[in-house]
Amino acid sequence: MDPGPIHPDLRDLVLPALLADFTIATGYAPRPGVPLPFPVYACVGDADPDVDATSVRGRAEPAPHGFDLRVLPGDHFCLVQQRAALIQDMSSRLNRLLHP
Repeated sequence: MDPGPIHPDLRDLVLPALLADFTIATGYAPRPGVPLPFPVYACVGDADPDVDATSVRGRAEPAPHGFDLRVLPGDHFCLVQQRAALIQDMSSRLNRLLHP
């Protein structure tokens, strides 16, 4: 199904944001030697075709105050698919940090 031509005003509104997203995604490189002053909690979907748990674990180096990885069922959008479980888990973690 051909959606037809894109309206120029819509294109002008959306295209800069899309280009900025691609620029960030393709040009990101972590700065070595800059430790984060807080623990890091990361999540990844077990069926994500682009990101796997091993590559996410590789981001633990700048987190000397702790790095915890949670693998959730789902694909790249597992954070949306598992929203309730994720919010509950993050609330519990924050509560433990604030009230040890």
